[in-house]
Amino acid sequence: MNGNFEERILADMEVALERACASLSIIHGDHPVRRFVAERLIDAVHAGHSTLTELTAIAKRALADYKEIT
Repeated sequence: MNGNFEERILADMEVALERACASLSIIHGDHPVRRFVAERLIDAVHAGHSTLTELTAIAKRALADYKEIT
C-alpha cells in the first residue's frame, strides 16, 4: 500500500471518522479530536485493517482513548 490508500479504503476511513465524531457534533473541519482519530485510522490501515467494520470500531476506540487522556 506504501502510503497511498485505495479509494474504497479512504471512503471507509472517512465514514468511520464521521461516525465516531458525530456523537460529539464535530462534523468536518480541523479539530484536535478529529485529528487524533484520523491518525489512529491511518495507523490502522497501515497495520492491515481495511474494512468499514474494523475502521469504525478503531475510530470509536480512538475517541474513547482521546476522552481518557484529555
